[in-house]
Amino acid sequence: MPGGIGLVDRKTALACWRASPGAPICAEHSEAEIFYRLAAGRVCYCPAREALYFTDSPHLQVAELLQLAFRGLGRNPGIEQLHLDLHGLFRGAHRVAIGSRDADAVLIALRLAGVQVEISR
Repeated sequence: MPGGIGLVDRKTALACWRASPGAPICAEHSEAEIFYRLAAGRVCYCPAREALYFTDSPHLQVAELLQLAFRGLGRNPGIEQLHLDLHGLFRGAHRVAIGSRDADAVLIALRLAGVQVEISR
């Protein structure tokens, strides 16, 4: 395919994710650092910020899973698109605010769907 390799199939994406899950994410990391450590199928929850960071993939729609989990809780998640630059040209991760009372239910729902959840220290 001109200009790129095309879509990566689910088997290859999972193999890459398992091979290099990345270094632990700490609460002191900036949102840009958290984005660079994320991968398809991996999310980071920062209890100090009450925020969950994730990227979406054609193979695993985390935003859709969050919508379903929050609907079950009777809430609207309010997912934000973060950008890596000041001009908003380069999209980064997504962020959703999750209060401590909803965190356990949402994180368990993500784990049951096969998402690796990392909780920052």
